[in-house]
Amino acid sequence: MTPSMPALPHILVVDDSGGVRRQVECMLSPYARVTLAESVPDALRALTPCVQLVLSDVQMPGESGLELAAILKRQRPDLPVILCTGVVDVETRSRAQALGVETVLRKPLLSEPLLKVIRQWVGREIGEPGHPAPAQLAPARPASVPECPVLATAGPAPLPQESVLLDIDPLDELCRQPGVLSAAQLDESGAVQRQWNLPLPPELGHLAVNILAGVDGVATELGSVWPPGEFLQVELLDRVWLLGRWRGQRLTLVVRDAQVAGRVLQRLQALGDPHQV
Repeated sequence: MTPSMPALPHILVVDDSGGVRRQVECMLSPYARVTLAESVPDALRALTPCVQLVLSDVQMPGESGLELAAILKRQRPDLPVILCTGVVDVETRSRAQALGVETVLRKPLLSEPLLKVIRQWVGREIGEPGHPAPAQLAPARPASVPECPVLATAGPAPLPQESVLLDIDPLDELCRQPGVLSAAQLDESGAVQRQWNLPLPPELGHLAVNILAGVDGVATELGSVWPPGEFLQVELLDRVWLLGRWRGQRLTLVVRDAQVAGRVLQRLQALGDPHQV
């Protein structure tokens, strides 16, 4: 008799950002059954006895992930909870530990560290070499929906057929540099045209083009012009967000730290901006 395939672990993912929910689903769906929720009430409605682990954002409108952890501690004291947030400070970690939450991850979530933590709780070697996900148990997707990006690798996205290689290659080289976590070219609405490494949350793309438009507006009011090739640099602890225009395209990058940001900006300047008049 052929042994049956072990059932996939069931993970409940709670985050108010649709982009983050889709990103985490892409990371986990080859290895687990994933249920998504956008708020604490939504999560409690989706909670079933089959759920083996909860991964929740901390900061959400209404009730927070810490409040969800407190509710689950009363209702399901044996259910593991992992929290994630953009800023992991001492207070957040202390409050989480008081609720029995031992793991607080920092956003943006990366595939391998996330899978490593989940392995500790569900007792499976998910995502490890030699233990691939069973293809027949992966969630089916409609043919019209593109496959989730492979987040475990840092290779560039496939080149569109209409792309001019002479213009695209410098960005491919730039975005493969160590420390570049995510990079994307955006259209005027903020939608991603091309991306590298981790997917850019849609909300960040829209925010980037709004900021660029705002800077243009301020420059106009002051009788000035924001020079092409100049980038804004926003430092968030040890993550740095860069946004600007390069070779006529809106470009945004999230890099590991200020040192990587400096290298990226130097490389952009060295490559020049030949498409600007």
